[in-house]
Amino acid sequence: FTYMTAVVATTGHYMPEEEYIKSGWQNVAGFAEELRGKRVLEFGCGLGRNLFALSGVVNAGVGIDVNRGYIRIARRLTRKYNFSNLDFVYFNGKELPELGKFGGIIEIGVFERLPKPYVQNVVKELREKYAEEGTVFALYFLTGRAKKSELTKRLGDQAYVFWEDREARELLSSANICVRSILEWKYANVYVGEASGGGSGVVSECT
Repeated sequence: FTYMTAVVATTGHYMPEEEYIKSGWQNVAGFAEELRGKRVLEFGCGLGRNLFALSGVVNAGVGIDVNRGYIRIARRLTRKYNFSNLDFVYFNGKELPELGKFGGIIEIGVFERLPKPYVQNVVKELREKYAEEGTVFALYFLTGRAKKSELTKRLGDQAYVFWEDREARELLSSANICVRSILEWKYANVYVGEASGGGSGVVSECT
């Protein structure tokens, strides 16, 4: 498929490439400083706009996605606009690719379309495979605020997965990710935290 169909599918409307490249900053601005100078992974990167926005902040960025077409377009945009510190890799949806360790791991607008048990497993796998002690996480969970909203009206609420704060906190705690802060967006909460060593009890706040 083409850039035009892909950008509409991932954002809901058409944007010229230059606008698309810049549009990711609104998504990452709230936690960009937490990622400064780090090697960062994005799970479900789409066409790459969040990493394009972070390219001047991070040391390096790698995006993974299950859609080969999206990866192809992201790579083309990377070459065209000279994002030399970014790379994009296909993920088959089952086995995370071998990419080494990262100082930051992000996800925006992906978990809302995936079953909760899968999300629970993938967060733990991301933590175990890619994170080190202190790796920063920024993970987006769609909340009930999005029900019957502009965001969900095109496909209907039944097409989305909504998370309660308690559920998200329990998931992160079970993956040994402690929460530093929560960014309350219009329809979602973004949990910013870090990989911790774990321990006895269920403690979701960073100490």
